[in-house]
Order: sequence, then structure tokens, then C-alpha cells
Amino acid sequence: MLQNYKKGLINHKISPTTQRVKILEFLDKNRTHPTAEQVYLGLKDKMISLSKATVYNTLKLFVESGLIHELTVFENETRYEYNTENHIHFKCIKCGNIFDIHEGNKIFAESVINGHKIFDYQINLRGICNSCLNKNGENNA
Repeated sequence: MLQNYKKGLINHKISPTTQRVKILEFLDKNRTHPTAEQVYLGLKDKMISLSKATVYNTLKLFVESGLIHELTVFENETRYEYNTENHIHFKCIKCGNIFDIHEGNKIFAESVINGHKIFDYQINLRGICNSCLNKNGENNA
């Protein structure tokens, strides 16, 4: 699996250092759109030489190369995601996690809607995720 991350980095003209590979792997395995701080905290015990500056600089490099997306749509918080395809974001108001929703992509299956040519879209939803609903017994569905 690490070979896939290395290939992804090389394809985006990024040298595949151990730290970059591990940061990309973390983003792939943590699809709740972590902050830079969450990436750092998730990796620091496994990579003792990892610094916050390295995480921030690596994430910036990944965004600039188009390898990942940077999200700043919820409050003033910057988050990162490995999924660069168009999709809808859902943020849970209880746990704060952000999830990808792909079911709504059918709405934008056409590249032209009402005469408007669509290149990209961002839709952001808020609510309570199914995990938090089930924990609190709030699931009335």
C-alpha cells in the first residue's frame, strides 16, 4: 500500500520522503477531514522526528500540487482531505467530524444545468451523524 502513496507523490512531482508518505497515508485512512493539528497528533508518537512545521509545510505542498484538497468552509477551521473528486460534505455538530457524501452527486451528473456550465461544486451540510445519533438515542428514523 505504501507503494501506491509513493506513486501518487511521484505523479504529482513530489519527492516521496518517509514523512510525506506517512502524512498521505494518514489522510487516506482518516477520511474525516483532519486539521493539521490532528494529523500531527495522529503521527507524532510513530514518528518522533516529525514536527508541526513539517506537517503544515507538507500539507501546503500537497494542496499546491493538487494531491489533496484544503477545506475552509466550516467556521475558520482549515481541514484536509485526500478525496479530490467532487462530493458533498456533512459536518456533525456533536462530534465535529466531517464526512463525505457521494449520493448527492447524481444532482450534478450533467455538466450543464439550466444553461450554466458546471466545472466544480461544494455543498456543505450540518447535522448530527449516525454515530452520535445512536450514542444519544436520538435516532428517530
